[in-house]
Amino acid sequence: MIDLINHLGGRTNTVLFLLMILSFFILSSFIKNKSLKVIWSITSSSILTLQFFSLYATQRFIGYQFYLHCEIKGLIGVGGLFWKQIILSSLFFITISVLFYHANRIFDKHKVSKALVLFVSLGVLIGQGKFIEDTKTLSQIVFFYDDSNFNDALKKYHLSDYIPADKVEAKAGKNVIIISLESIERGIFSDQFNPIAKNLHSLKNEWNYLKIQQNTGSSWTSGSLYTFMTGFPAFFGTEKNGIFQNAYHSNISSIGNVFSKSNYNSSYLIGSANISGISEMLRCFKIDKVIDYTNTTDKGTKSWFGLKDKDVFDEAKDEINRLSKLKNPYAVIISTTDTHFPDGIYDARMKDYVPKELSKMEYSIASLDYLLNDFIKYLEQNNLLENTSIFIFPDHKKMGDPGIYQGTGERGLFMISNEDLSEFDHQELYQLDLPKIILSAAGIDHNLTFLTDFIEGNKEQYIREHIYELTEINSKGILNPRVEQFDAKAISKNYFKYKKDRSKFIAQAGGVIDGRSNTNSLEALNSSYNKGFRIFELDILSTLDDYFIGAQSWGAFHHMTNKKSDSIVNHSEFMTAKLYGKYSVLDIRLINDWFSEHPDAILLTDRINSPIHFSKQFIDKDRLMMQVYDKTALNEAIQLNLNAVIPRVELLKEMDEAEIKKYVNIGIEFYTIEYNNTVDENNTVNYFSSLGLQPIYYGLDLSSYDVDYFVKYHMDDVKALIVDDYNFEKK
Repeated sequence: MIDLINHLGGRTNTVLFLLMILSFFILSSFIKNKSLKVIWSITSSSILTLQFFSLYATQRFIGYQFYLHCEIKGLIGVGGLFWKQIILSSLFFITISVLFYHANRIFDKHKVSKALVLFVSLGVLIGQGKFIEDTKTLSQIVFFYDDSNFNDALKKYHLSDYIPADKVEAKAGKNVIIISLESIERGIFSDQFNPIAKNLHSLKNEWNYLKIQQNTGSSWTSGSLYTFMTGFPAFFGTEKNGIFQNAYHSNISSIGNVFSKSNYNSSYLIGSANISGISEMLRCFKIDKVIDYTNTTDKGTKSWFGLKDKDVFDEAKDEINRLSKLKNPYAVIISTTDTHFPDGIYDARMKDYVPKELSKMEYSIASLDYLLNDFIKYLEQNNLLENTSIFIFPDHKKMGDPGIYQGTGERGLFMISNEDLSEFDHQELYQLDLPKIILSAAGIDHNLTFLTDFIEGNKEQYIREHIYELTEINSKGILNPRVEQFDAKAISKNYFKYKKDRSKFIAQAGGVIDGRSNTNSLEALNSSYNKGFRIFELDILSTLDDYFIGAQSWGAFHHMTNKKSDSIVNHSEFMTAKLYGKYSVLDIRLINDWFSEHPDAILLTDRINSPIHFSKQFIDKDRLMMQVYDKTALNEAIQLNLNAVIPRVELLKEMDEAEIKKYVNIGIEFYTIEYNNTVDENNTVNYFSSLGLQPIYYGLDLSSYDVDYFVKYHMDDVKALIVDDYNFEKK
């Protein structure tokens, strides 16, 4: 019972929730009509079940945080982690529904007494304030978008002195490493955690330490990230984290803008950046590189959240080692995930490094403690701590059962740093203070002003009293076509034509097959052809014995054949393989056979950079489009009379305007560029368009980006899109 009370957020929350149940039960007892009883029972039970789930997961009544996460798609995606909570909520719903339906039999008499109890229950529920306080955070979802812009919103709410992203000025200080610890609380430093968090305890004593309070609007992973990047709580109304999907610019300044202006090389590492709009957010905030499970070698150890912490720290070591050799300073942000609600994520590789007989969450905490210490030691041993500021803090308090921290004192967060933090010692600090602390302690000069600079008095109270205003500022600060009001006239006149135009869509790596991408397989080609594709991109590599074959990389090939390797193989070994146990690999002979059988199909090559050698072996140069990576390959390919020679954007950036025009004049029409939708990228595309070049975009993630939207508004100036899949509209 005590565990359940802790799960619900303590005695006060539990009593208020019981009073809520009692109030609904009494109201149910007044209903006699059977049909109305059924409707009322289901409706009221649904409301209470959602409240129960909210309390169980967040220790708060239904508010914005619950609304943010309450999506069926999200529950299905991580349902394996929360099956206990889902079962418990289902049982609760059934029990309460039956109870409410029979309420008039159980509590049929004493109408005056019932009314009095109902009045008292509602009075306590409302008067105590906690239920109302949590519910008020939902007010932002009724935010109405108007025609005013970001600067208008700043003026309206007396923030005219705020420095927007395009006005940021900064000068580099030290290198920066930020480590955000999933669901770790200040209670970790109590004596009871010493056996499993001894390294964190030592670090607290050796370095500098601050107490940090969690503020409303930053109590989940992406919300915390948004706050320590910008200094704003993450209120976005009905858009939720989806505001970052399709976002192309942020007027809200961030530490990412400071890093960019100061010529830092910046990287962010996490298990999966596809969760909650994280990758799109970082793109808006000028972070150069995101590393997660999608662009690292698969070691067969992924969890529900992508890379496990051990792999994230291993990648971080490699990334910092790489960045340390460059001339510019670097900023690396690391987000851990293995201590995630409800019970942590188990990694069997850590069992020899942590104490025995631990609970699941204790095991995950002990593993994180070891990995963090190992990471710091790596930096020390490789002389990477010199001129480097490190900041370690939790992303938010633990969701779900906080019982593991019971008896450890007031719940809260913290910061540990190897830098002097004394100027902040006597301040009441919240998550929204983090970016100011980081930039100051790292010695980075800048002109930013943060929300905290405009607040007098209690910061948490200010946030709760200005949720609507902060929602408007956030929503207007992120430039996103879905949030702005669009003129219907902006829709391309050729929209319906483009939807049917097979020349506008290229099947990446042969296209998707059974939900799997990048196979470069025979089955993928056949499937994509049947869907309507007529241009097919294939990744071309060479075997040890110099045969051309189709594979994204040797690491990807071995992964698809269930091997842990990235070594090059010979032709015979490659041809005996089956991808994922069933898909057929392609060599140049099979590629030629397939294109011979499909005379209307065109091949676009990737990876290979040997135009003469490959074109001699391909069946039809008139149906061959080749991407090239350097001037030697470009000049060779131009002489071959191919269907198209397509330089990568990186190659064009090495040329001046006169040289680009020279290549345009001799027939270069297109170039390939990864889709990021940033202001800088749009400027690049506009510049090359002015010189007579059209982009071919790749990197559009169909799981998070509406390709149809792109076709509707942006296709006029684009040659084609390289995509995994597309549903062609029938002619």
